[in-house]
Parts: sequence; structure tokens; C-alpha cells
Amino acid sequence: MRPDRVVVKKALQDAEGNLTRTATRLGCSRQTLYVWIYQLGLERLAGIRLDTRPALDKRRSVDARDEQQDGSGKSGVQSAGAVRPIFSLVEAATQVETQVQATVKVRESLWKLVKIEAIRRDTTVGALMEKALEIVLSEKVDRAARSEKQ
Repeated sequence: MRPDRVVVKKALQDAEGNLTRTATRLGCSRQTLYVWIYQLGLERLAGIRLDTRPALDKRRSVDARDEQQDGSGKSGVQSAGAVRPIFSLVEAATQVETQVQATVKVRESLWKLVKIEAIRRDTTVGALMEKALEIVLSEKVDRAARSEKQ
């Protein structure tokens, strides 16, 4: 069971941001601690970067070097002659499918059949379940499309 936000926050502060020590103090694994941190919105306190896109990181490092060279980074105020816009447009990235880990409870007899079928097809249980869900959902979309035509 996940502890309250205050408890996780206090443990993070006591461990000075060290996630391994924090997880030990809370009696959970580091992976579980990451889940709790995301659920409770404590990413910044834990020092977890939300935006890890390399292109953006490269852009920020170039901006930082420019500010150091022209001296405008010292005061935090840009001169009137600064060429860089205050706001920059960000192009919409192509949608990337991300994998989500989920736990599903199934009857033991069904689980055994799924494992046997995965072995027979030389694939993983996860890949087999993903394919089965895609089939079920595509059938649902097809039924909805047919009912709209009628």
C-alpha cells in the first residue's frame, strides 16, 4: 500500500534525494518508489527529469553557452537587441507508442493455457496478450462502424 505524500516527501528529504536510501527507509523497491513518486507528483523533489528529449537538452546547452558568451545570462534579463525570441514554437512530435506495464488477474487455468499458447507460437505471454487485445478492440471498432452504416 502506498504511503501518504507527506511520508514519501519526508523520506526523500531525509535521504537527501538518494532514491535507493529512500526506498530502503520506506521498505519498498526503487522501482516501486519511482511509481509512488510519479503518482504523488514528487518528481522535482526526487530530482527526476520529466523531459529527457535529447534534442531539447542539446538546445538548452547551446542557449546556456550563448548566454555565457554574451553575458546576458548573468542578470537574467535580455537586452533589447537580443535576437532570440522569448517564446519559441515547438513542433508537434510524432506520436510514439509507449509501453505500459499492467497487472491483470486471470484464472489459473486460463493463465496456463495462455502460457502454453505463447510457447507454441514461440512468443512471450505479453506479446500474445497484446495481439489478443488488438483483435478484440478492432472487432469492437468494426461493429461500431457497421452499426453507424445501418
